[in-house]
Amino acid sequence: MVEISKKAKQQRAFAVVTLIFLAIGVGIIVNANSKKEGAFSDEAKLLRKCKGSAKRQIARKPKIESAFDGKIYASGLNAFGMRMPITFECTESGYAKPMNQFNFQY
Repeated sequence: MVEISKKAKQQRAFAVVTLIFLAIGVGIIVNANSKKEGAFSDEAKLLRKCKGSAKRQIARKPKIESAFDGKIYASGLNAFGMRMPITFECTESGYAKPMNQFNFQY
């Protein structure tokens, strides 16, 4: 059997690690450019625009809890410092329309 030198082992390990990272990077880029669910798809851009619109509508310390199915679940602080949940619905133009902002029962 032929003995492999230490330098050759290091180069081989470096090549294997490089190929693994290259494969992961290509997978991430392909997924990001996916038409339906990718980070650069029209739906993702619209959702980011809608999240920004929702944050601008909350006066004190806005926080986006989650976003899916065209709805954004957010919260903000009221006058007493309590976190109040607000649900927004995304329109086709990227505007976040409040759904349950004033649903108080007296």
